[in-house]
Amino acid sequence: MTRKIFIFTLILLGTLEYCSAAPFNCGKHSVAIGDTTYDVLMKCEQPGWMTHNKVEVIEKITHGDWKKVTLNRETWLYNFGPNRFMKELNFINDKLVEIKELGYGYLEKEIGNFGNVENKLYIQMSKPEVLIHWGDPDYTTDIAEERLHRTNTNRYLKYNVTISKWIYNFGPNRFIKTLFFENDRLIKIESGKYGYDK
Repeated sequence: MTRKIFIFTLILLGTLEYCSAAPFNCGKHSVAIGDTTYDVLMKCEQPGWMTHNKVEVIEKITHGDWKKVTLNRETWLYNFGPNRFMKELNFINDKLVEIKELGYGYLEKEIGNFGNVENKLYIQMSKPEVLIHWGDPDYTTDIAEERLHRTNTNRYLKYNVTISKWIYNFGPNRFIKTLFFENDRLIKIESGKYGYDK
């Protein structure tokens, strides 16, 4: 079973668990798993970047009854500068469920200046972290897909996935790069033809 299906199955069972970093300090306050979005805003103020999407899961309750649950997912990214690690916070229905420690942060003037440097990106990177490295894309599109996964003979998992495509045009001397995201996570990078004058 893939990690993605594993996560969705845990959501259905109501026992969502993540491998999380330890709590971290935001000023004089500590941010920890279980904090609400409001708690984190009061402790840390607004994040530098945030993304959000909805996930619908459908579970069979009895022989003829099913229930649909909509989960609100948010990813926040805090950049504390070059002397501290960046933090990625993941929320489900306004509750903090995961804290990821990323690499060292950047000064404001450096953000977005690593365009086309692919070794700065990695698969499963979040959209906010890509924005830190490559800046805003030149073009974006989103497509919603509905998927079914059979978990056993009596249960199907139905969930929505958003596929995002970001196109970066770095000018006529460099290749166009297309980044593909699934539910705000980077899944593929493609090189195209040479870019265009802006």
